[in-house]
Amino acid sequence: MAITDITPDDVEMAADNHQAAEQDLDGQRKGLDDTVNDLYAANAGELMEKLNNVQDAWSVDMRGILDKLVECEVFLRDCKKELERLNQDQGGSLV
Repeated sequence: MAITDITPDDVEMAADNHQAAEQDLDGQRKGLDDTVNDLYAANAGELMEKLNNVQDAWSVDMRGILDKLVECEVFLRDCKKELERLNQDQGGSLV
């Protein structure tokens, strides 16, 4: 087709096709943006869930450690009392 064969209708049709293509690309771009945002949201949710699981496990571990420390403290107090009792029984010669 030579340039002289192009009619005003051809130009109008090309402009319409170009506008339709731009609208289609805009729709695809918006769809892609929505998909990316959904993926970010899903990953963020998954990461938050994993973080919460780690925090929960850490809390359980810390509670267990603190319970053991309390047990040790009670045991050491009992040992101190027993040593003081033995010291008194020996007339103060143990300490």
